[in-house]
Amino acid sequence: ITDVTAPVADNSTLSDVTAECSVASITAPTATDNCAGTISGTTAQTFPISTQGTTVVTWTYSDGNGNSSSQTQNVVITDVTAPVADNSTLSDVTAECSVASITAPTATDNCVGTITGTTTQTFPISTQGTTVVTWTYDDGNGNTTTQTQNVIITDATAPVTPTLTNLSGSCNLVVPTPTTTDNCAGTVSGTTTDATAFNSPGTYTINWTFDDASGNSTTASQQVTITDANSPIPTVASLPNVVEQCSVMTAPTAPTANDNCAGTITGTTTATFPMTAQGTIIITWTFDDGNGNIATQTQNIVVNDNTAPVPDSSTLATVNSACEVASLPVPTAVDNCSGNITATTTQTFPISQIGTTVVTWTFTDAVGNTSTQTQQVIVFGIDVQTTVSGNTLTASSNTGTYQWINCADNSIIAGETSQTYTATNTGAYAVIINNGPNCVDTSGCIQIDFVGLGENTLEDIVLYPNPSTSGKFTVKYTGTIQNVYALDMTGRKINLNFEATTNEVDGSDLAPAKYMIAIETENGMLLKELVIIR
Repeated sequence: ITDVTAPVADNSTLSDVTAECSVASITAPTATDNCAGTISGTTAQTFPISTQGTTVVTWTYSDGNGNSSSQTQNVVITDVTAPVADNSTLSDVTAECSVASITAPTATDNCVGTITGTTTQTFPISTQGTTVVTWTYDDGNGNTTTQTQNVIITDATAPVTPTLTNLSGSCNLVVPTPTTTDNCAGTVSGTTTDATAFNSPGTYTINWTFDDASGNSTTASQQVTITDANSPIPTVASLPNVVEQCSVMTAPTAPTANDNCAGTITGTTTATFPMTAQGTIIITWTFDDGNGNIATQTQNIVVNDNTAPVPDSSTLATVNSACEVASLPVPTAVDNCSGNITATTTQTFPISQIGTTVVTWTFTDAVGNTSTQTQQVIVFGIDVQTTVSGNTLTASSNTGTYQWINCADNSIIAGETSQTYTATNTGAYAVIINNGPNCVDTSGCIQIDFVGLGENTLEDIVLYPNPSTSGKFTVKYTGTIQNVYALDMTGRKINLNFEATTNEVDGSDLAPAKYMIAIETENGMLLKELVIIR
């Protein structure tokens, strides 16, 4: 006999088994076997089933002959009932200062059983007034219930009234802030609208208020007595001397003193300014603290003048004169104290000694400071036996040292020390015989005239080639040629190189054009036309 047919389930589909919390067990389904008859299903599933959601239970039918079949059945656990608070209303929690913690309330859940409430509230709670604490009951299956509880903080006790000590001192007294204790705030510092720092003698009352910040306060008063028996102390032990030239126009910066009550005190003095008397004057500064305490300090005002006058001119001009100098302009100086000062000299006038005389001028101020300045006076003789030829002067005397002068200002012509002098400009000239025996007035001066520009009659000047050249040309003249240059048609001057030994002029750098060639001589200047060609 061979059994090869598996059992057949009596129900083609097994119904779902549902519950909120758990399923303790399930009646096993059956199947019919061709040999064994009715067979009850078996399962490896563990009971009770309490996992939320769907659990699939597999039933197996075995006929004992090696043939089996299986069938599944859904067990659906769904908790939809929220926890229920054990107390419908939570009692208020009250305190004066703070609540450290609250015993958590409970709720009962159909599945979980007893649930302890949780809250996000931070403890301790010390904020005055009502704080609402929210408790939450969570069954872990997505169902929650909340419940609120009032925490009421009410501080009705004022801070302890302190006994304050009366204080006394001598100015610059700063009263420390007193404190007291409060049942909630702990240490409370006093506040006041009265002054707490004192610099003036007298008796004062400070009214302190101690507030616990919860609307409760208490007050206490404190008496302060200030006395002042100390004089001001000068800031510096010794005042520096004030030293000025001529005068001290204004009072020096007033010194200061430090006072235990008044603080910084500025000194006052009865001295009158400006001070102009030479010497040392002692002034007294007084420091008064206004409380009957006075200190004094002295200071030296020194007025002197040790600065000599300063001449108006750094150098006095040398005076040249023929025969004698009758007098000289008196120089002046400026003095720091006396103002403008006129010089004096011991020199006797007129000065007629031939040669150089050094005149010493002295400037003296009102207190005897002096400065000096020297001035050269050159007296010379003029040789009237001077001859002239053209523009050349010749001294006929052979006695003494020769120096030529310009009679217009009696200035000595530098470098001219020979017996002859060739003038280059129109004017009156004479020769000085510094050690000569003769001394006459300027009638000894000889006038020399030149022909002016545009009136030249120097017909003996020859320029060639002419009227044109490609570059170089020659200028001949019996006298002295001093300079040669070109003028273009705009009047622009162009310097040329003139070779005095050959009389040749180099015009190679001139552009082709018409030019006026200017020839300067001791007798004036002549213009000649020349064309440059290439």
